[in-house]
Amino acid sequence: MIAEASRYGKSIYDFPEGAFRDYLISKDHGKRLRVFKGIVFIFNKTSDRCITCYPIPDEHLEEYNSYGK
Repeated sequence: MIAEASRYGKSIYDFPEGAFRDYLISKDHGKRLRVFKGIVFIFNKTSDRCITCYPIPDEHLEEYNSYGK
């Protein structure tokens, strides 16, 4: 799933401006961030190594679902 998230996951800028995108930007910290199947993956900037992953917080799920998974 990590390899698929790296390859097919959406980046921050694939989402329109709004609270969810602002949330993702706040989590960026110079790393490569991907959203895939309702999970936020944070990767090393120069490799496909996954540093951490966590589910999208409940307060942003509705907005995420409105974008079409």
